[in-house]
Amino acid sequence: MKTLGSLTAFINNQLGCLHECGPIFQGLAISLMAGEAASLLFSRMTVPVLYFLEKRWEHQHSKA
Repeated sequence: MKTLGSLTAFINNQLGCLHECGPIFQGLAISLMAGEAASLLFSRMTVPVLYFLEKRWEHQHSKA
C-alpha cells in the first residue's frame, strides 16, 4: 500500500507540473511518467516469465 501511495503522490506531482511549469518541464514530466509506467509493466511481466522458464527447464532436466 505504501508503494501505491507513493506512486499516486508522484503522479499528482507530475500532473501538477504539467499545468504550472514551462514547456521544458512538461516534456520532462511526461517522460518520467512514461518511464515509470514502462518500468512497472516490464518488471511485472518479465519476472514471472523468467521464473516460469527456469522452473520448466529444471523440470525437463530433472527427468533425465
